[in-house]
Amino acid sequence: MEQIEKIEKATAILNDINAYSKDRANAAIELGEFGSDEVVTTLIYWLRKDYDNDFTFNVRRACAIALGRIGHPRALGPLIDSLKNDTNLGVIEAIPIALGTFGDLSVIEELIDLVKNDTDYNVRRYAASSLCALGDLRAFEVLVEAVKNDSSKVRGTVIYNLHKIKDPRVCDVLIDVLQHKNNQEHRKYAAISLGKLGDSSAIEPLLEALRKEEEHVDVKYSASEAIAEIGDLRAIEPLAEIIDNHTDDKTRQYASDALDQIKSQKK
Repeated sequence: MEQIEKIEKATAILNDINAYSKDRANAAIELGEFGSDEVVTTLIYWLRKDYDNDFTFNVRRACAIALGRIGHPRALGPLIDSLKNDTNLGVIEAIPIALGTFGDLSVIEELIDLVKNDTDYNVRRYAASSLCALGDLRAFEVLVEAVKNDSSKVRGTVIYNLHKIKDPRVCDVLIDVLQHKNNQEHRKYAAISLGKLGDSSAIEPLLEALRKEEEHVDVKYSASEAIAEIGDLRAIEPLAEIIDNHTDDKTRQYASDALDQIKSQKK
């Protein structure tokens, strides 16, 4: 009985268009704790309501998150529709979080199609983010292609998240970005992603990025953090050499910090 009362109360608040949008959003999140058909229907209704209304975007965002928590198959289509049609980035950004709970083939295929064919770069970007979050190997090839997407934002999103795909080829893709891409931000993202991937074969390329005189300071910092995160003891000697011999103060400091972190991890 207590659960029914909670559902009824939260539903009443969500359905009240005169209530504060913050209260309605909180009610939607609360409904995400329950999985009845009625709750799912209510959340889908408000997720789809007024795609272009910025005054209610937080309600739609909350509905998306709640539907993701419930994980009901009936929510898949509406979530995909929101990714395609909602005009508010706050809502669009919530969809990958929601879709991360669904791992069936139909979702993967829908997202792959969006990455390949949708005309809106934000849709492509967040569809790619969803695919990375799901970690399904079927998405690997299309994500590698997305590294060459005509949108810098799409490329950056994929590079930053590609480590979530547990395919041994991911490391080589990220190393190639780190070594050969002109975009400084993408090289930084590649370094960050390599650190999260944790593959020791990335140590030397990361060290090279740290050593490189002309490399941007943000890339150097991210490379040093990645080296520390991977924690391979074989990096100790090269880091010590950078500390002793490199001409740039910041580079030496980044190397020193990475070296300290690796040593502390091995105690």
